[in-house]
Amino acid sequence: MVERLPRSEGNSIGYSATDELSEGEYEEILADVEEAIEEHGSAKLLMDISGVSEPYAEFDAYEEDFGFYLRHGEDMECYAVVGDDSLIEWGTEASDLVTDTEIEFFEEDELDEAWEFVEDDSGKRRE
Repeated sequence: MVERLPRSEGNSIGYSATDELSEGEYEEILADVEEAIEEHGSAKLLMDISGVSEPYAEFDAYEEDFGFYLRHGEDMECYAVVGDDSLIEWGTEASDLVTDTEIEFFEEDELDEAWEFVEDDSGKRRE
């Protein structure tokens, strides 16, 4: 199950997932992000997957994600991933190296810090 977080506002969008994301749920999230891009010129995304056991998403959802970044990578200011798994942390760090989007991993007890990262106008993690 995926839920849009109530703190979402403007082009700062947050979601929480409690189960493996289906392709349909992923499409719903990406449609919301695309709407923010159309309305605000860019989007900032927070994805809390700390309640999800592996795998994080269906394989088709990963394909959808890749296609989205090919179309809108330059429109994404930042992306915060909140989780409790070292593999997710490693994947987040690897993604940050190969995209123009500022991507940061946060531990599950750092949700407020993740929101600050997403809501910050600079799109940079505060040290």
